[in-house]
Amino acid sequence: MKTLIKIENYQKATILKRINRFVVRLKIKNKNIFGHLNNTGKLEEFIKKGKVGLVLPTQNKGKLKFRLSMVKEDERAFSIIDTLIQMKCFEIALKNQFIPWLKGGKILKRNFKLNGSLIDYLIYYKNREYYLEAKSAVMKYKNLAMYPDCPSKRGAKHILTLLKNPKSSIILFIVGMKNVDAFSPNKKADPKIYELLLKAKRVGVKVKATQLYFDKKLNSIVLKNGNLPIRF
Repeated sequence: MKTLIKIENYQKATILKRINRFVVRLKIKNKNIFGHLNNTGKLEEFIKKGKVGLVLPTQNKGKLKFRLSMVKEDERAFSIIDTLIQMKCFEIALKNQFIPWLKGGKILKRNFKLNGSLIDYLIYYKNREYYLEAKSAVMKYKNLAMYPDCPSKRGAKHILTLLKNPKSSIILFIVGMKNVDAFSPNKKADPKIYELLLKAKRVGVKVKATQLYFDKKLNSIVLKNGNLPIRF
């Protein structure tokens, strides 16, 4: 287990209701407020009335001054639903060589344009360039983390783009939960993405997963597994 980011400027919040894709109603210190969500998945297991979350301040000068970033998983662990934090953690883990299958790799460019799509990273690894697309996997089924939790045309488009360059592409699922043992594509939510991922793996795209969560005792986000098993 590796420590990635120390976080101390959070506040505890009680989740009341999801208003839309980007807004959630919260209670902080007996005051109802609206908070920002940057994860557009359904998040049905997390955005439930009464669930305890942790919010971070935003730079927004408007109404949404807080972002719901983490949701309580057990007495010590909080799941990370915040996609900005997930990406930042990946970058830190890569820089510090905490990801065993990417040791020595470095980021050349963020938001790289490729065949009409915007891919998260262009990286350099083992004397060559790779395109890396990261996806947030925060759905849980039994002991599995899953993606997606609803149909995703955008996700399918990214995979199709990478399939045109299979030997130079990586699809990374960032699992933001502690209490799972493996990652699995969610065939029920989006059969097309499931089939595309099977094809990607077959033709040589690297399909990988990492696992992280917020440890409240340490006040830190930790990398539990840099190479979480994948099950199809």
